[in-house]
Amino acid sequence: MYGDTKSSKNLNYNYTHKTHLDSNIADYDISIMGFETPVRKDRNSHGGGIIMYFKNYVHIIRRQDLENDEIESMWFELNTKLRSILININYRSERQSTVYFWQYFDQMLKNALDENNCIICLGDLNKNFMSDLPSNIRDIIFINGLINIIDKATHFDTRTSSSSLLDPILVTDSIPVLDKDTIPIDRGISDHDGTYVTIDCGFSKSRTYIRSIWDYKRGDYDLMKQKVLNTNWENLISDASDVHVAATNFTNTFINIASACIPTREVTIRCDDKVWFDSNLRRETRKRDRFRKFLCVHIVHLLNINISNKGTKLII
Repeated sequence: MYGDTKSSKNLNYNYTHKTHLDSNIADYDISIMGFETPVRKDRNSHGGGIIMYFKNYVHIIRRQDLENDEIESMWFELNTKLRSILININYRSERQSTVYFWQYFDQMLKNALDENNCIICLGDLNKNFMSDLPSNIRDIIFINGLINIIDKATHFDTRTSSSSLLDPILVTDSIPVLDKDTIPIDRGISDHDGTYVTIDCGFSKSRTYIRSIWDYKRGDYDLMKQKVLNTNWENLISDASDVHVAATNFTNTFINIASACIPTREVTIRCDDKVWFDSNLRRETRKRDRFRKFLCVHIVHLLNINISNKGTKLII
């Protein structure tokens, strides 16, 4: 899902269902650079589960008071410059009772609508929205003021060569939709395509934030080389219980060595800047602008003197 003012190029929130995660998978193993620690609702490693990612400058909180523990669903409140939006992500397993799921879903919607009429519901509902829906589901969607904005198939069964729309995006009419579509995904990875919606959140694209970066020019690489040679990498990996623990041990040890030998510094990241527009270029640009301002003031001053002298001669 996108939250932007003009374009759909900046992904600010992203959800995934059927994560197959459990407590053996740590948050840092599935973290994405530029995003906050993911918010998860795991089932087990054999199936199910949903997860939410959002950028570190997005004002979003989880609303567990709106959730129902009987179904795989999470609610979030997104606060933007223009409005507050409730975001709901779901996964309904084929084995789960359709009747009970939609009853719980209906109750969640009513609770959410009691406080906010800006709602977006996303997820795999395992019900084909390209065919005639059962009357109870149609009534729930209609009575709660939702409409589906995805009109393409999202699930592709390679065995039967059939396709269906199992991943709708349901929104209330107060949601300012700018764009929506499906996202093609390699069939070797998933039998579902992704979906996205772009909404007007009023975010300023000129926001800045502080990031800590490695100062490689000041690194002590002789010390780093010595520390790498003195580390028993073989035992670090062979003593691990599995490949995931081995990878974590290796990564943490190497980062600790790098931290001891390479200093870091904080820089200001500006979202509008091009990758080649660094601090040196910015400093020179500011010098140019100051000189231009100084030059303009003096040119105006000289013009005023010239005009004044001409006026004096005409009077005389």
